[in-house]
Amino acid sequence: MKTRDWIIVLAALAIVAASSINMLRAQDTKPAAAAEVPEEHVISVNGEAQLSVKPDIVVIRIGVTTQATTAQASMAENATRMNALIAALSGAGVKKEEMRTVSFNVHPVYEYPHNAVPKLVGFRTTNSLLVTVSAEFNVGALLDKAAAAGSNQIDSVSYQVKDLAKYRDEALVKAMEDARHRADVLAKAAGVTIKGVKSIVESGGYQPRPEYEYMRMAAKTVADQTPMLAGELTIQFNVTVQYIF
Repeated sequence: MKTRDWIIVLAALAIVAASSINMLRAQDTKPAAAAEVPEEHVISVNGEAQLSVKPDIVVIRIGVTTQATTAQASMAENATRMNALIAALSGAGVKKEEMRTVSFNVHPVYEYPHNAVPKLVGFRTTNSLLVTVSAEFNVGALLDKAAAAGSNQIDSVSYQVKDLAKYRDEALVKAMEDARHRADVLAKAAGVTIKGVKSIVESGGYQPRPEYEYMRMAAKTVADQTPMLAGELTIQFNVTVQYIF
């Protein structure tokens, strides 16, 4: 083979070798495939807990409604009766800081004759207080004194718990314990072992005793003391937990 032919062959081999090296380098620079994440297996359970506690406060919404031919007269009468109500509550042992105004309104009152234009007949004034006292208070006697002083509107009486957070935390702990117990039972039956927790969702909450509702008590005379029973409150919390196995 002539010298020129050898040169051509060697040049061709050099080109092929360079191309192979570049291809190998390009393959080495490709990002590594992401490692496969193993599929998680979970057991989903609900845990619940209920606590029965005695209420320590009672919240009363009470007030006066008056009506007169003019707004000024209606408001004046309302003010007189509200002052008497506040004095009666204070005399029964309710502190000033335990009372606060929650609503006050004055609006016109109309009659609607058949096939006639509505007729203005007066103005109605409503003033409401929110009273919060200890559950040990004699609430029945307090309501009787309020009615005697001129209150003709007792909207609700609700027994509650002042420090709900204390009982909430206890209920949540018990709900988690219940959830773990259920998960352990299921895991044992399935022949698997719980390794951890994937998620927790909280639900539920405080369930107050139903309020005592009162209709307007205008012109009503209470012969005996109004009975009031505090009973117990139910505090309930639920959790939904996913356990990994």
